[in-house]
Amino acid sequence: MQNNKIAVIIPSYNPSIKLVRLVDEIKKSGLQTIIIINDGSAKEADEIFSQLKQVTTLSHSQNKGKGAALKTGMVFVQSNLPDCDYVLCCDDDGQHTPEDIAKIAVVGTTRTQIILGSRSFDREVPLKSLCGNKIIAFLFWILFGKKIRDTQTGLRLIPRDAIGELVKISYNRFEFEFASLIHFLNARFEIVEVPIETIYFENNRRTKFKSVSDSWLIIRTLFSHFF
Repeated sequence: MQNNKIAVIIPSYNPSIKLVRLVDEIKKSGLQTIIIINDGSAKEADEIFSQLKQVTTLSHSQNKGKGAALKTGMVFVQSNLPDCDYVLCCDDDGQHTPEDIAKIAVVGTTRTQIILGSRSFDREVPLKSLCGNKIIAFLFWILFGKKIRDTQTGLRLIPRDAIGELVKISYNRFEFEFASLIHFLNARFEIVEVPIETIYFENNRRTKFKSVSDSWLIIRTLFSHFF
């Protein structure tokens, strides 16, 4: 796949210097179209965003959530990048290595495939993260009949043909990504999982995912779509 046909979308809320390093490494891999969504970060984050070179930065005036940020990036692709055939979504916190991002970008895909970068959870994983992933993956399998090892991965390669319906999804936080998986199944897209490295920093203390409230939103989303 040609890298110039892929737009990388990175939602970002109060990022660290890791975002600058990540963007530099992504560019070195050949992916040059990068869209950063500043999702209502604090003023202190302006210094980080100012260090990003040759990227498109879109901003929310207030924090709207990861799902809202992803949709903002997708709408931009729809309206401004007619030659872009795929969007590659990834996180800003270093949980996705540049090597894994590049690996997902070159996976041979068709317009009917969704590629997920799936963690194996075979290394030391914080207990709350491991339990949450296992429980939600099990519920997804029971309710929708599809085994997905890492339903919470933010590393996804999505064909342009899927974007139009995704931006209509009403959810704006982490549950947007789960509603997306349900949409992919209903729309008959093939979901393909590609192994990536499992990375957690400082026992996952700095994650923007709120274990109780966001997990409840995800579970509620699963059941509401099922019923």
